[in-house]
Amino acid sequence: MTARDSKGKAPARRPVRGGWVLLVLALAGCPGGPVPRERADGPGAGAGQPPHAQTDAPRAAGGLPSGHPPLAGDALPDGHPPIAPSGPAERAPAVLDESGRPQAPTAATAPPLAGITWDAPAGLVQLTPSNAMRAAEYASPSGQVSLAVFHFPEMRETVRANIERWKGQFDEAARERARVETRGIAGLSVTTLDIEGANAGMHAGPAADGAERPHQRMLGAAVVAPGGFVFFKLVGPAAAVAEARESFEALLASLRPVPQPSSAAQPTPAAPAEAD
Repeated sequence: MTARDSKGKAPARRPVRGGWVLLVLALAGCPGGPVPRERADGPGAGAGQPPHAQTDAPRAAGGLPSGHPPLAGDALPDGHPPIAPSGPAERAPAVLDESGRPQAPTAATAPPLAGITWDAPAGLVQLTPSNAMRAAEYASPSGQVSLAVFHFPEMRETVRANIERWKGQFDEAARERARVETRGIAGLSVTTLDIEGANAGMHAGPAADGAERPHQRMLGAAVVAPGGFVFFKLVGPAAAVAEARESFEALLASLRPVPQPSSAAQPTPAAPAEAD
């Protein structure tokens, strides 16, 4: 029964001062309260840094940083830098010789011609052939020396006949001093000519106007290749040719047959032709 005062009224209720304290304590212990930052970011995450910045896990395959979230399919987010592949770089296939052993490729190897090839002469510059008769052409940087390569698949002229024709382009004294020799290089027969004197070129013979012939030196080589004769002819002033002689000899020393399938038919010389 509620007590009443002398006038018959119930006394007013006084507010409980400690009520707000109980409310705070209840919220602090509630499991649905605020979650600490370290729980939201994951164990070991530092303030202001993404989760993968704090881990020492190995770098993921495909080039993603450790701890990077997986991508959906193969697509990258807009603006994401390209990811370098993490696998080992592929090596270029090795160049093999006839026995199947690795062989270092030669950067300056000439394209096959009549079943042979050679290394481009050091110190000379390769040019575009000046006419259709020349299979290849080189020159010294100064332009004083030219080296032309000829091949006539249907040529019937003998090596000796072509050497004599080259000699005939010079004066009689030069022809008498000319040096001709034949050697074997990588199974190929190579006949060389070294001649120096007044050179009339292809138009040898008495000059109608009595013009003086230039004094030049020629280094020539006739190679009996599987696909016919191949001729190398280096011409220029005697001093310039003397400087280029070492490069010419190195080219001859590099001559070699190109491996051919055993079933491949070898062409044979047929129709007459001549190197200029």
